[in-house]
Amino acid sequence: MGADRLSPSAGRLRRLGQALTTFLFPARCAACRSFWPPAMPEVGGGLVSLDGPAHASGILCPDCLNQCRWVQSPLCSRCGLMFKSRVGEDHRCSDCLTQSGHYGRARAVGIYEGGLMDLVHQLKYQGRTALIPSMARMLRDTYRRCWQGRAVDLAIPVPLHPRRLRRRGFNQADLLLRAWLKSGVGGPGPPGPDRETRILLRNRPTPPQTGLDRRARRRNMRGAFMVRDREKIQGKRLLLVDDVFTTGATVEEAARVLRAAGADVVDVLTFVRTLR
Repeated sequence: MGADRLSPSAGRLRRLGQALTTFLFPARCAACRSFWPPAMPEVGGGLVSLDGPAHASGILCPDCLNQCRWVQSPLCSRCGLMFKSRVGEDHRCSDCLTQSGHYGRARAVGIYEGGLMDLVHQLKYQGRTALIPSMARMLRDTYRRCWQGRAVDLAIPVPLHPRRLRRRGFNQADLLLRAWLKSGVGGPGPPGPDRETRILLRNRPTPPQTGLDRRARRRNMRGAFMVRDREKIQGKRLLLVDDVFTTGATVEEAARVLRAAGADVVDVLTFVRTLR
């Protein structure tokens, strides 16, 4: 018997210890708050058997994980909207065909509903920053998959107005980006970009976007951002990072001022997005 192989009695003791640990310290779902056994088999080098990112299996129970929808093709090649029909190739949606906009492409980890929406709300409104490492690794893996062969120089979190930042105590977009880059890009895919938080500023407080239609959201965001140290982004390829993509009004306005200041390309990566 090899020295690295456990004896039958040692194997039984280890399994007993694992069962006792699970009984005494069960995992608790970050969405529904129920307890469940934490053992979740991984398959395919990082995907759990419920067809979700492996990093989600550590914070969501199987029921909540099974209800999550992950952004997958076919989708709009620009804004990342998933099409209702699940057959065919990526192509531009009707909105992106009629108006090109200022950002290059937008992608998200999943759809803003169910357990993923709960994760965002608990981070954003309840300050559950313990969720950040798992959420950030999901962002990292989405970047690896979607930016193959598309270099990015700087990653910029969508800023909050100083007044809102003081009230909330943190910028969730910046926390996610910082944790993603700290976790290391690793594996196949493009290298991680440098984080930059001093170039894009929120110079005007805006009312909450909730309840506003697309046109009202765009009016609400007009003039909300400004750029300083323009020379740092001249000819650069930028990545805007945020938690939620709804109509795209916020990132569209941010991309507009960055492009006007000399950025070559502005892409967008968010944790979740709506289906319109």
